[in-house]
Formats: sequence, structure tokens, C-alpha cells
Amino acid sequence: MLEEVKKYIQQHKLLQKGDRIIVGVSGGADSMCLLHILSRLTDEFDLTLYAVHVNHCLRGEEADRDQKMTEDYCAAHTISFVCIRVQIAEIARERGIGEEEAGRQERYRIFEEERVRNSCSRIAVAHHMDDNAETVLYQLFRGSGIRGLAGMQPERGTLIRPLLCVRRRQIEDYMNENRLSYCTDSTNLTGEYSRNIIRNELTPVIEGKINARAVEHIASAAMMLHETDDYLCRQCEKLYAAAVREEDQVKGRRCLVQADILLQEDPVLQKRLIKSVLERLSKRTKDIEAVHVTDVLALLHRQVGKRLDLPYGMQAVRTYGQLVLFKINEPSEDRTGYIYWQQEHAFLYESEKSEIILGKGEKKLCLSLCKYDKNSKIPKNECTKWFDYDKIMDTLTVRTQQESDFIQINAAGHRKSIKDYLKDQKVPKEDRNSCLLLAAGSHVLWVLGYRGSEGFHADENTENVLVAELAEIQNLKENEESDRG
Repeated sequence: MLEEVKKYIQQHKLLQKGDRIIVGVSGGADSMCLLHILSRLTDEFDLTLYAVHVNHCLRGEEADRDQKMTEDYCAAHTISFVCIRVQIAEIARERGIGEEEAGRQERYRIFEEERVRNSCSRIAVAHHMDDNAETVLYQLFRGSGIRGLAGMQPERGTLIRPLLCVRRRQIEDYMNENRLSYCTDSTNLTGEYSRNIIRNELTPVIEGKINARAVEHIASAAMMLHETDDYLCRQCEKLYAAAVREEDQVKGRRCLVQADILLQEDPVLQKRLIKSVLERLSKRTKDIEAVHVTDVLALLHRQVGKRLDLPYGMQAVRTYGQLVLFKINEPSEDRTGYIYWQQEHAFLYESEKSEIILGKGEKKLCLSLCKYDKNSKIPKNECTKWFDYDKIMDTLTVRTQQESDFIQINAAGHRKSIKDYLKDQKVPKEDRNSCLLLAAGSHVLWVLGYRGSEGFHADENTENVLVAELAEIQNLKENEESDRG
């Protein structure tokens, strides 16, 4: 078995010369086998081992027995050892989760802390082929997708699983042949946990009555599903770059998904993309289920304005040509009328410039004053506007909208409320209160990125021009570096 594990390690490049490794050691047969094998490979790979034992404080004297046995073994073989005791029952209650899940979370947290503290490159755990088959079946029964059915992998970041190529019975044979002691966790023999039911009741029936090599076949299928999942991930990343735009808003983060691009793709990639968006927004993978993805995609075929509530405070809205998915920051903050900048009239002098950083620092509004040259061509684009400065008779502000705000829409003086204007421009309802305005009192000179007011246009009588320029911060930085070059 040593040669089989060594070959697996080399095939997947799990170890490099000179690696310093945290070894998770519970005292059971699996982890003691792993520690013994890595010890035998120490000279060949120039390894430094650090055994870490986590006592969950759940099984009283039995847990203390496991701790002492592991500590004595490491002392006898000159292996660095540390034990961390954690009150898993209390942690589980505080987090509102099961003790099994709480124990898993704490173990990996502690392993990572010890890895950093000891400047290690790897964390080795003792999952084997039977564990992998149990994981695949467990994920299948709970309704997981391809990612869950792909089971465990030999490597995930700094985590490695050198024993994933061998069966539990091989491990037991190895322990007996080498006369190695180990402890048996009595809870593994009960039906208290779901995985125990699969291990102790279901797998023996499958192997005895269906196929004696069922575990190997499940592990093989899991590897093929992993390869499929890996390919779909790469395709999804390409689609994400083409179809999704991420934005940080005052009230939270959102993703805008172009409906026409998404609808051109196969349903498999459509689902994968929406799941990816939800996971990025929530920063979680748990509790985002197939039904949520299906419901979001169903919005593509519903009218504009339809809304869907999702886990972790997320929402999805069907807008004009897009699906908008967003997560509201908690506690939410009302930014109606929020002022980024304010200045009394006559603040500007020729050649003076004011720069206002907007939102979360992605954009900048530059205001400057210059004499009007009748031969100059007035810009007509969404990022630069010229206004007759002498017509501005109220305090200038850069802010979000207020109830009384309006914009003049033609030379005859007709007005429209900003609320109606934004609605006519098909700005999603949840974005209207965060749209930025350059305003003089309640009269809006410019809805940034949209149109300017007809009431402040420069004409033949204009003497002073207020120049307003909206730019991306990154573009400004690149231009400044180019100028310096």
C-alpha cells in the first residue's frame, strides 16, 4: 500500500521536496496510517511533519484517551505534536448547526492557523476512497449538483488527501501488518449521523447485493464528474466576462446580466452562470439550491419589474434587457438626497478646478470654469457637459435625488420631475435613488451619465462656461501615468 500511495502522491504532485506539512491526526486508523506513511516518506521528500490533534470535548474519557495515544505516538517517533481543545457542543449551539458540521469547521480552521504559524505549505488529511464514496452518495441524496457529486479531490488549495486512492480495508490491513495502535471512535458505529448510516448500513448492502466494486466505481465516476465540472467552470468564466457587469452601489453590490447573451447559451451554462452570480454576491455556496437558479432564469420570460426574493437577503429583478441581481447591505442606509459635494454660487474662478470623488471611489466629477469661445464646439456626449455659469443662481450640489427635483426638457421651459425622467429612461427602480445629480437647488443641471438641462445651455450671450466632466478613476490614473511617461 505504501507504494500505491506514493505513486498517487507523485501522479497528483501532492508533495514537493522540503515540504513542511500539518497532519490532521485524530487517533483513528485512517489518520494514524497517514502519519505513519508520511513518516516513512520523510527522507525521500525531505519532509517536516507537524501532527495536530483537535479534541472536540464530546466523548469524555474516550476523547482524552485518543489525545493521549496520539501524543504518546508522536513523542516516541520524535514528531512535533500539538493538541487544541474546543467545546464543539457549545460552538454548535452558538452557530445553530449540528455538532458534526461544527467539528468540521473548527478542525479546518485550526489546521489552517497551525499551517500559518509553523510556515507549512500543506495540510494533509486522511480521507480515503470509502469516505469519497460516502460523500458522493450523501450529496446525491441531498440533491447536490455536479460539483457536489464530484466528491473529494486529491488536492484543494493547500489541502491534500494522499489516501484517497485506497480502501478502508487496505488501511486496516496496513495497520495490522505494521502492528500500529489506533483508537476507534464509538460514535462512528452508531446511526446518529447520516454518513454513519451510509457507511455502516447502505454501502455493505450495495457491495454485497449489487456490485462488490461499487465503491471503486463511485470514486471513478466522481473523478469523471470533476473533470466535467472543471470544464464547465472554465466555460462559465468566459460567459461571466461577456454577460455580467458587477457594480458597487451605495446600498450594496449588484450584478447586471445581459439577457440576450445569456439566452444564446445552453441551459447548462445558463444555470451555471446564475449560480456563480449568486455565490459571488452572497459569498456563500450553502443553501443556494437548484430551485433558486431555476426561479431566477424564469424571470427572463416574465415582464419587466418582476422581482424574486432569494437566500441571504438577495433579490433578482427583470429589467429592460437585463436580469439585475443584488444584495442589500445590512443595515440598509437611506441615501435619498445624500450630498457628495456642495458649494455656494460664485465659488469658481477661471482656471480653478474642483474634483469630487463619487460613490465608492470608482468615478470622479471635475468642475472647472472657462471663458466661452463662440467658435468652440459644444460637446454632446454622456460624460462632458457645458453650462452657462451665469444662469446658475443657487447653491451647486452633487447628490442623489430629492422629492422636489426637476429637469428642464426643452427650450420652451417645460419641466419633468427627476423621478419621471429616470422612469422614462428605464432606470431600474432600485437604482433611481442612487443616481447622481449635479443640481442648483431643485433644478438639476445634469443627471450624470444621462442628459443635461435645457435651462442652462450655453448660447451666443454666454460669457462663462461651467465645464463638467465625468471620468472613471482608473482611466484618470492611466492617463496621469501616461503623461508622466
